[in-house]
Amino acid sequence: MSATLRLFTERAATDVTVSAIAASAGVGKQTIYRWWPSKYAILAEALSDLSASRVPQPDTGSVHKDLRRYITATFLGAGSDEVAPLLRALAAQAQNDRQSRSTLRAFGRDRRQALSAILRRGVERGELPAHTSVDLAVDQVFAMLWYRLLIDDGPLSAGVARRLTDALLKQLS
Repeated sequence: MSATLRLFTERAATDVTVSAIAASAGVGKQTIYRWWPSKYAILAEALSDLSASRVPQPDTGSVHKDLRRYITATFLGAGSDEVAPLLRALAAQAQNDRQSRSTLRAFGRDRRQALSAILRRGVERGELPAHTSVDLAVDQVFAMLWYRLLIDDGPLSAGVARRLTDALLKQLS
């Protein structure tokens, strides 16, 4: 995973090959293909592992605190100079390749499930209305993230995460 992240960070995505990943990781190309169908599948798993380690799944007893921590860590991680180009490369490849699209969808599903869990706990504890559309709220968070990553190039800062969290909770109340 670290070899993949390093290579995608050092080179253009088109210059990264499965052979280069295998050589950098000190394994055979066959080993790579035994576990992953493409370099983008490895990249998605590496990004998923990185996200899981950097983005907390807090349960402080406060949906507001949990959302703010999760969204802030997600935005700061995705918007970092290290990760943003990797997410853009994966999204670009997904436009023309069914397998990469499936890989990106799986990566997004993991991130969505973590955020959904926070919102569901808020509903269960009565902090959010029972009729809360968890999927719509999750869509709003990730729509902003991907819009800023791929189109607007606006900041994914702690301040933006705070304002989005506050607006989202106000909308849901």
